[in-house]
Amino acid sequence: VVFNACVSLSDRPLSKQELETLEIIGNEQVSFTSWQPLWIIPKGGIKSLAYSKLLEQAKHKYGEEIDIRNIQLQGGISGYGFWVNPLIIASSYIMTGLLVTPEAALIGGAAGFVIGGNFQKIKASGDVVSNKRRVPAQQPGRRPQDTKTAEGIEAAADKASDDLVKELPRNAVIAVISIASNDKDMAVFAIDELEYRLVVSRKYKIVDRQTLNMVLKEQQFQMSGDVSDSSAVSIGQMLGANLVITGSITKSGTSSRLTVKVLDVKTAQILTMSRVTF
Repeated sequence: VVFNACVSLSDRPLSKQELETLEIIGNEQVSFTSWQPLWIIPKGGIKSLAYSKLLEQAKHKYGEEIDIRNIQLQGGISGYGFWVNPLIIASSYIMTGLLVTPEAALIGGAAGFVIGGNFQKIKASGDVVSNKRRVPAQQPGRRPQDTKTAEGIEAAADKASDDLVKELPRNAVIAVISIASNDKDMAVFAIDELEYRLVVSRKYKIVDRQTLNMVLKEQQFQMSGDVSDSSAVSIGQMLGANLVITGSITKSGTSSRLTVKVLDVKTAQILTMSRVTF
């Protein structure tokens, strides 16, 4: 029974797409003792505890802009089980025999064994991932070719997303619909950056890009094209989103401006906006 109850779990794996855009900068390991009463393994609780311990340890070494992924957990018998469980079993056996009958003592001892549960020493390891995204090498067309322009739109999108995070309600379902621009690569890159920043804030649920693209295709919209507020709200309703984000990139002389706005799908009102010049 003890060996069958040993923990072997994995959590927070990196998807193929994330492996292309997120950089693994290290690996952390921690160990702790887990008690599983009634021999029931609380998998969710063990995963959550392992993640929090790994993240706390990693932040001391790498700073705040990191996350823990590809977590592996392995449990082994803890020394606590060799003295806590026998103590509980013996106590249950003696108390049941004294208070009830000697025959019932066996039942009491068995009950003590079940109640005592399982102590395991959990060893957890996880990859430390930088929250600063890398641009996929196999998709050069998605990033503006001019280095200065690419750096400018990236910084602008980061600043705009930071502005939005301060205003948007937690746990909202958000769809980034479109950024209107004459430069399609710049528009797509800005959308990617906005989505990424909202995801890593861990405050919202972002509509899957594949689902969004399918709806946009059905409605004959382009992510780099201009979309009216009413159309954006309608698309948001189809996607089951609470909020939708649209925007534009305009050029004036040697500078450009990124404008993004958030619409409430239910009321069709503008919830907040951000404008960044680059």
